[in-house]
Amino acid sequence: MRSWLSILLCFGLALPAKAYHIVGGEMYYDCLGGNEYLITLKLYRDCSGDGAPFDNPLYMAVYNGDGTLFQSLELPFPGSTLIDPDLTNPCMVNPPDVCVEEAIYTRTITLPDNPLGYDIVYQRCCRNSTIVNLIFPEQQGATYTAHIPDPGSICNSSPRFNSFPPVVICAGYPFNFDHAASDPDGDQLVYEFCRPYQGASFDVPAPEIPSPPPFPYVTYTGGYSEGYPLDASPPLVIDSLTGWMEGTPASIGQYVVGVCVKEYRDGVLIGEHYRDFQFNVTDCTPGLYADFPDEYNNCDDYTIFFDNNSFGATTWFWDFGDPSVDNDTSVVMSPSYVYPDTGTYTVMLVAKPYTVCADTAYSIVQIYPGLVANFAYEPQCAGQPLNFSDVSVSTYGYLEQWSWSFGDGTEGTGNTPSHVYEEGGTYEVHLQILNGYGCTKGVEHTVTVWPTPDVDFVWDDACLQSVGTLTEQVFIDSAYTITGLEWTYPDGTGSTGSFGAYYFDTAGAYPVTLVATSNKGCMDSITNQVVVYPKVVADVFRDSTICEGDTIQLFTRNGKYYQWSPNYNISDLLDHDPFVYPDVSTTYTVVISDDCTSDTAQIIIEVLPAPDAVAWNDTAVYRFEPVMLHAAGGVSYSWDPPNYMNDPFSQDPVVMPSETDSYVVTVTAENGCTATDTVSIVVWLRCMRFTIPTAFSPNGDGLNDVFRISSFGDDEVSNYQIYNRWGELVFEAGSIDTAWDGTTDGKKQETGVYIYYITIACEGQQAVYSGNITLLN
Repeated sequence: MRSWLSILLCFGLALPAKAYHIVGGEMYYDCLGGNEYLITLKLYRDCSGDGAPFDNPLYMAVYNGDGTLFQSLELPFPGSTLIDPDLTNPCMVNPPDVCVEEAIYTRTITLPDNPLGYDIVYQRCCRNSTIVNLIFPEQQGATYTAHIPDPGSICNSSPRFNSFPPVVICAGYPFNFDHAASDPDGDQLVYEFCRPYQGASFDVPAPEIPSPPPFPYVTYTGGYSEGYPLDASPPLVIDSLTGWMEGTPASIGQYVVGVCVKEYRDGVLIGEHYRDFQFNVTDCTPGLYADFPDEYNNCDDYTIFFDNNSFGATTWFWDFGDPSVDNDTSVVMSPSYVYPDTGTYTVMLVAKPYTVCADTAYSIVQIYPGLVANFAYEPQCAGQPLNFSDVSVSTYGYLEQWSWSFGDGTEGTGNTPSHVYEEGGTYEVHLQILNGYGCTKGVEHTVTVWPTPDVDFVWDDACLQSVGTLTEQVFIDSAYTITGLEWTYPDGTGSTGSFGAYYFDTAGAYPVTLVATSNKGCMDSITNQVVVYPKVVADVFRDSTICEGDTIQLFTRNGKYYQWSPNYNISDLLDHDPFVYPDVSTTYTVVISDDCTSDTAQIIIEVLPAPDAVAWNDTAVYRFEPVMLHAAGGVSYSWDPPNYMNDPFSQDPVVMPSETDSYVVTVTAENGCTATDTVSIVVWLRCMRFTIPTAFSPNGDGLNDVFRISSFGDDEVSNYQIYNRWGELVFEAGSIDTAWDGTTDGKKQETGVYIYYITIACEGQQAVYSGNITLLN
C-alpha cells in the first residue's frame, strides 16, 4: 500500500507549444431593469505560443428570435489577465510550460419587448490543431451565445460558472472539479455534458456579423461524443444536481469538453447556459515515491531481507512493526530483520523522511516457518490408475492448495489425485503446496510406471482338418520379463506357453486370444482371427478356339499359387491369368494350390489354320490411270485404303490412284480365319502439260472473254501475277482455276500489252514462267 504526503499536483510532460487561439469561453447576461441588460463574454486563449491575440475590437450580433438581425456590436479589448495554473507544488518534477489568458468583454444594451426573445452571438476561429477528440480541429471554430427571453414578460439573469477548470489534469490519476454555477435569481440548476458549437472559418476567422442560430456542432473523431469527451477509466461524469465532475483520464492529449446548465423557475425551463473548454491531459510523474513489495512470507525461518524499489530518495526510515521492542527500525536502504516469533507484522518505509515531499509505503510480513512438501504413491502398470497421496507437513496453517504436474504434460489438483499413464517409463512428478498463511513449497520425485507387454502371435499350417501351430511374438523392456502366456481357443479351451495348437475341423475364421503377463503383474492381450480356407478346387475358363497367329488370355481362380504347363508360347507360367499364342492346337494344364491343398485343371486351345493370302501385281501408272488389283486364297476379300477404288470387297477391284500407295487386302478363309497381303502402286505425274494464251478480248461476246491457264496434266499453279506497262500490279491469283476478266478493282483496263509471271509446280519441282498477254477491248 502507499500514501502520498504533501503531493498536490504533478506533471511530467510539457504541453504542445504552438496554439491557434481558443481554449474556452462562456457568455452570460444580467437583467438591469428597464429593458437593459449587461452582456458578459469570458474568453480564454493559449498564450504559450504564437496564436492569434484577443480581438480588438470584438464583434457581436444581436438577433431577434426569428433569426433577423437586430443590432451589431463592437466591443473594445478590455485587457487580459493570466490564469494561475497552480504549479507551486515543491515536489513537482519538470512542471509543464502552461500559459492561459482570460479576457472579459462587457456591454450594456437595451432590448425592446419581443415575444421571441433575443440571441446574442460571438464567433471565432480557430481551435488548437493538437486537439485529439475533434476531426480537423484547426478548421472548427467556436460559437458563444446566450438567449434572452422576452424582456416584456421576465427580467431574468442567466447562470454563470463559478470557476475555470484546471489548466492541466494528470493521466492515470483520479480527477475531480466543482463545475457548479451561480444564479442571481436563485433558480434551480441542472447540469449535463453537451456538444460544443462550431463557428467562423479560416477565410473569415472573426466575422463582423456572426451567423444567426441554429449553429452547427463540432464533429468528433471515432469513439468520442459529448457524453464521452475524453479517454477515461472510470469515465468522466458530472453530477446533474451539484455540477461535481470526476473521473480518471487515461490518455495524454488535448480534449474539448462542453457543459450545459439548465435554468428552471417553479419547475419550468426558462433558459440554458453553455460553455466549452479545453482539458490538457499530461503525464504526471511524481518526484519521488516509496515502494517495496506489498507482502513477505517466510516459510523457513524468522529473517526477512527487505527490497527497496523506491525512486527519487537517498534517505530512508524503516519501522519493522515488532511490538516486542522499541528499536525495530533502520535507516539503511535495504535492511534485514530477525523477528522474535511467528506472526503477522506491518512494516513501514518512509522515503526522504522529515521533509515536505516524504512518501510512505507499507507491507505485510508473515513469519510461519515449518512447511515441508512431500508425497507418496503406489507403483502401477501403464494403463492403470496410479494413486498419489500428499504427505506434506504444515506446522502453521492448514494446507489449502495442491498443484500437481504428472510429467507427461498433464496436471491435477487435490491431495489424493489418481492418474493413468499410457506408456511405461519414468516420469518427473512435481507437487506444489500452499497453506493458509500464503507459504508455498514444492517437491519433485521420479515415478516409475511399469510397462505392459507388446503382444502378438503368428500361425503356421492353419489347414483344414489339421492341427495348426500358433507362435507368440511378445516383447517387453529388457528390465522386465514375461512370466505368463495364456492361450484361449474358439471352443473355450486353452493352454499356456510360447506355442499353441488347435485342430481346425471346418473352414472359417477362428478367434484366438493370447494374454501375456510380466513379472510386475502387468498384462496385455490380443485376439487374432485365424482364417482356415476350404480345400482348393481348380476353376478355369472354358476351352477356346483361335486362329493361327492370334493371342488369348487364360482365366483361373480359387488358389494362392499357380503352375502352368507346357512351357509353350505362354506369357508367364506362374500367373493366374496368362496370355498364350500357340501355332497349333494345345492343351494347357494348371496346378492351383494354397499352403494346404492343390487341384489340377486343363484348358484346350484349338488353333485353326490361316488362309494363304496372295495379292498381285506391284506396278506403276500415271495419276488417275485405272489399274486392276488381284488377290486369291480365301472366300472373301477386303481392300484398304478404298480411295478411288470401284469395289473394295472384290477379289479383283479396279483403282485409279492419285498418289503412290500400298493396298492391303484381308483374305478370309471358310473357317473364318484371316491373313493379309500387300500390293504397291507407284503413281507418275504428267508434268509440263499446260497452255498460256497470248491475247484475250473481254468484250462480252462469249469468245476469249477472260485470261485463263489451261492444264491437261498434273501441273499446279501456286501463284500468278499480271502487271501493266508501268509496272503496276493489276491482277493476282493463287489457283489455276481463277481467270482475269480484264478489270482491276472493278475498273476496265485499257487495251495494251501486259506482263505475266506464273509459278507452276509438279513432282516437287517449281518454276516461274513469264511472258506477254495482249488485252483487246
